[in-house]
Amino acid sequence: MNNFKLYYRGLIAIFPLSVVPVIGSATVINVVHYNIRELDSTKIRAGLDHEQLRKAVQVSQKFTWHLFSVNEMQYDMPSVPDSSYQSSGENMHNLMRLISGKESSLFSYAFGPANTGLLAKQKKDGSYEVNTHAKRVMELADKVNFGIFSGQYSSGAASRFPIESTKIISSIPWKVFNSKLDLSQYRDSDGNKFPANKQLFDKNFTDAVVNVKGKKVHFILLHAVPAHHFGNPKSPNNKRNHDQLAFLEWYLSGKSSVFSGKELRWKNSKNEKVVKPIAKDATFVAVGDWNVDIRDDKKPGSMVLRSLYKKFKPWKEWGNNFITYESSSFAPKGWTAQLDYILLSNDIEVVEGGVHSPTANRKELGCGGSVLLPEALPVGRVVRSYSKKERGAQVKCWVEVNEAYALSKEASDHKPIWAKIKL
Repeated sequence: MNNFKLYYRGLIAIFPLSVVPVIGSATVINVVHYNIRELDSTKIRAGLDHEQLRKAVQVSQKFTWHLFSVNEMQYDMPSVPDSSYQSSGENMHNLMRLISGKESSLFSYAFGPANTGLLAKQKKDGSYEVNTHAKRVMELADKVNFGIFSGQYSSGAASRFPIESTKIISSIPWKVFNSKLDLSQYRDSDGNKFPANKQLFDKNFTDAVVNVKGKKVHFILLHAVPAHHFGNPKSPNNKRNHDQLAFLEWYLSGKSSVFSGKELRWKNSKNEKVVKPIAKDATFVAVGDWNVDIRDDKKPGSMVLRSLYKKFKPWKEWGNNFITYESSSFAPKGWTAQLDYILLSNDIEVVEGGVHSPTANRKELGCGGSVLLPEALPVGRVVRSYSKKERGAQVKCWVEVNEAYALSKEASDHKPIWAKIKL
């Protein structure tokens, strides 16, 4: 039987592939969440020929999983980003085919389009601008929900168990959830007011009900808006992050600091929509890039996370010293944070869990044009470069690091997180 190795804080655990162990009357399953940077249709179409995607697949293959969550994946739509793309909702299937090496039909899926990029404008030829450095990219971008093409930052789930139903929530007007919201104090990056019906979610919220050997488990995905204003002091991002997480808290517990009613109702076109929290005794696994560090007291979203931690069950060490985000540069002092989370209902026992975080074991080789790079490297070591300022000018520097660290870093700026849980 095949095995995959899983790095965990320098230790290696080995799990058999595609086995659902049973301990007593309990079922033990593995949950994995991975935010794969800018995973768009172009990369998916290139498959393993695309260097970043190939490395993300290699990292993903280190895990045995029964429930797998992906953030930053484009929901593919016809003619997005141009007319050569004609698939619809197939990206999650194609990714799982690459990761598993098996037919994608062996898994169940929950995948729907995010709001991100739905208001982005097309170029004159009908295509979308995909070059983030292009002159007109900000002019064409979606100023309400961000993004430069439709469905850009969607979330997807794959399950080795049947998914009985899927609820994808994206159209709730923000004011329906937060009746005290004053949108007039906020502006987009061009200084314009936001529409009165601005959605709560810049992406979407997914509840996939999975049948795990007869037990219903709500597999809940949320990729929250960053708690960061990106140079716009009138950005609503901090408040929106808080309220998105407050919605998660309400959906899981029926209560939050923003809204604690029994249901949410709003009209979407001619149809009335209704959302209710899950049952109090429901079993759930909630995952995602929640885009705020629980340790950052200056961010209002962190207060919601601490409230969730009191109500439900994170893995015992999450929220202390785990880093799930590291900037893509190989410079020695990049920005790091805990942004990704797994939260569990109280009837679930956590056997173990962690963050896929191979150590770097850095060896600085120097900067500038006179650096002599090693002709040969020990097995498992690679050389990478980065830029830094010296005396007002950019200089190139080199560093030797562990190959596993470089692989993880080049696959995505987020690190996969995982939990082995007992139902």
